[in-house]
Amino acid sequence: MILGHSYAVVGTGVDPMVAWNGSVYSGLFALHVFFFISGLLVTNSFLHQPDIIRWLVSRALRILPALFVCLVLSAFVLGPLITTLPLKQYLTEPETWDYFLGNLLLLRTRFSLPGVFAGNINSAVNGPLWSLFLEVRLYLLAAVLLWTFRGRRREWMTAALAAIAIAGLVAPRWILVFGETENNMACSGLFLLGALCALWSDKVLISNIWLVVLFLAVNKYVWTAAFGPLFFFFTCYLVLCFGFSRFLSAIHLPGDYSYGLYIYGWPVQQIMAQRFPTWSPRLNAASSLVCALGLAALSWHLVEESSLAQKKRVSAAPAMRLKKLVPIAVGCALAILIGAAIYDPRPIVALEPPGQPGSIQVFGPARIVAGKPFNVQPDGSSAMWVRRPSSLGATSSIVFRNRKLKTVAVGDLLTATVPAELFASPGQAEFYVVDESSNPPRRTPSAHLTVVNQPQ
Repeated sequence: MILGHSYAVVGTGVDPMVAWNGSVYSGLFALHVFFFISGLLVTNSFLHQPDIIRWLVSRALRILPALFVCLVLSAFVLGPLITTLPLKQYLTEPETWDYFLGNLLLLRTRFSLPGVFAGNINSAVNGPLWSLFLEVRLYLLAAVLLWTFRGRRREWMTAALAAIAIAGLVAPRWILVFGETENNMACSGLFLLGALCALWSDKVLISNIWLVVLFLAVNKYVWTAAFGPLFFFFTCYLVLCFGFSRFLSAIHLPGDYSYGLYIYGWPVQQIMAQRFPTWSPRLNAASSLVCALGLAALSWHLVEESSLAQKKRVSAAPAMRLKKLVPIAVGCALAILIGAAIYDPRPIVALEPPGQPGSIQVFGPARIVAGKPFNVQPDGSSAMWVRRPSSLGATSSIVFRNRKLKTVAVGDLLTATVPAELFASPGQAEFYVVDESSNPPRRTPSAHLTVVNQPQ
């Protein structure tokens, strides 16, 4: 995930996974893996110990204490040190406290702190927090389903998961209540699929041969409409095969540093980008990984490990007292889900601040041959496409090698014809997206398309 985010933080270069498939970048792949594992593990946890109170408390202890420490460090240590505002003004700004309380209570995702990372390509203090907001709502949904169908045949739970997934495709805000973006839909689907695999774990076939077959199919259909669904299932099967491999069982780490890497990775990358703006994405990622891993280790050994130890107190509590709390806990989870449907849970402040568009993450093609037409259109011209950052307006245009192209926008997809003279010579062809509806015009950081020599 840190590698995938480095291109957005630094604002240059092309993610290696995007260069291969044209649509899924490495950070998104890591996120998909995380949500599938999350659905698998939390469902399996309840199936092995069907105590919904203990289950809910365990989820809260896993997330909230470390998040609280991270937000305190971000808002009241990091912020005062690097903000461009006077300290008194920074601490009295409503945005400072809104960032802290909004993210801690998981009511709304907030990304910016006043004057913090204002000169960076992207000023978000901790961009990945949006997925934590989604994860918690998935936990609440899982709590309602697991308790409702406890003790019943697993076919009932399977039918419920299928019904929710289908209804979510039709009305994602009102049924799945996670929001309507493609990322939210994909992550929600992966979580539900992980839960399904946990339910039917005795029927899941683990075979490296089938994993290779799936990969070959995925590789065959890159840059086509079939790639997305195939890669979706390949991701799930890869997790299952890796999870049951001897290699994984032989690894013994001193702690679980995954959550710490998740909450500290982006802020560390932003600090590196601010202090060393000329570093490449990979250098940013490598240095950030080392620092974030250290913070993750501290988070685990000083905060998370001791917090999770509190689960034993819940297990030791009188059974009858806990039993009375179960309907209340499930009712609260259901009420929060309904409330999230009524009050739109999508972030009010976008990850890409209005004054500073985000970087280009997805475009195609990533590699062409000098002088050879590509993505040939009916009129014989060549065409490229770019997924427009959401902070840019509908009048956006692609500028390729300093020439503004004739651009057509359909949703968030921009397509443009590229004159033959612009790709006649090999090299790294620089391009960016400009939005002229604002005054002054705004543009994304540059991306590069590789133009190679004609094969001999």
